[in-house]
Amino acid sequence: MQIILDNQAYKADVTVPPAYTFDPRSNRYRDARGRFVSVRVIYDLRDVNETASVETMQRLTLALAEGRISAPGWYMAMQHQLRRLHVQNAALGAGGFDRLTRQDFTRIDTMLREEIERMLRFGTQVQAGLQSDAQILNRINMYAGTARRQFYASKPKPKHRINQIVIERRTLGDAEHCPLCVYLSDLGWQPYGTLPAPGESVPEWQDDQCLSNCRCELEVKVVGKKKGEKILSRTERPSWKAWAPHACYLAPEGIDL
Repeated sequence: MQIILDNQAYKADVTVPPAYTFDPRSNRYRDARGRFVSVRVIYDLRDVNETASVETMQRLTLALAEGRISAPGWYMAMQHQLRRLHVQNAALGAGGFDRLTRQDFTRIDTMLREEIERMLRFGTQVQAGLQSDAQILNRINMYAGTARRQFYASKPKPKHRINQIVIERRTLGDAEHCPLCVYLSDLGWQPYGTLPAPGESVPEWQDDQCLSNCRCELEVKVVGKKKGEKILSRTERPSWKAWAPHACYLAPEGIDL
């Protein structure tokens, strides 16, 4: 399948079993037997594809550092890989390439323009020998982390009946977590649309944010209205500006950090 973006064709070869189909009534994937595919499986598909892209971009950048590829060749190959990753993530979140909208492509293009500008400066630093192998991998992981945001941005809002509500919560992934991620996770279930998607910035937040390094997930589910209201009654809503560090972030008395 070909995706047209900025008048160029990008082969979308995200690894999704051909037997998987998207059910627009439930906004979930089904397998060949019609059973719902677990959210974890879809996350894993996204992560496998991301890992492959990171490895490709790392090889390209190490080749640039060693002089085995020209700067223009590196730039074109990296741009192509980055564009493909953004589109693939958006398509996986939306339920297929044919479900991507003009708004999705506009968002992808806007985000890519910012990333590509940073990538040009990164390439200059690599050529000048100012980036170690570890720094190169970290930067490429950040590019992939930004692309991961497309997965959440393109996901359709879950459909629900009049006697149901949609709730969401942040779950911590397997990584070191910034204070914002821990705070969001501690909040528990929230009304749908309350929490920023993993990797999104919260301008009012006064402490560290992991942003493109975020490995958290956003869990969303539909529940009965009475049950949902009971769950939400036990949780506080986010209050960015009024936030104070949890006790676990404070230094013990007598210790100066």
